[in-house]
Amino acid sequence: MVYDGFVVAAVLFIAALPLPVLDQLASGEAWALAIKRVYLLGACFAYLGGFWVHGGQTIGMKAWRLHLLRDDGHRLRWKDAFWRFTVSCLSLAALGLGFFLGIRRSSSSNLARSSVSHLHCQS
Repeated sequence: MVYDGFVVAAVLFIAALPLPVLDQLASGEAWALAIKRVYLLGACFAYLGGFWVHGGQTIGMKAWRLHLLRDDGHRLRWKDAFWRFTVSCLSLAALGLGFFLGIRRSSSSNLARSSVSHLHCQS
């Protein structure tokens, strides 16, 4: 999670580059702040969801040989990735409460009907 945190920070840094233009166009407007937040959340989802859907691993997950699959053994669909991301954001906003309420699996895994598994090294 820490590895992906660094990558998400980099994605947000790059995604935020055009935001000063919006600040100049709509100085201090509430709608501009909402658009910026949705845009940055979308950038996070594009990174995480894209890697989850197209390969089942983010860069941080590859380092730890973790793989994300649906409970039926197939790759996540965009709908599954969206629910996983949404519940993870809500859990993060509630200081990680969703991870503790999931008991055996996190709430995001339960709702998206997915699980993280460890890939074993084949020699």
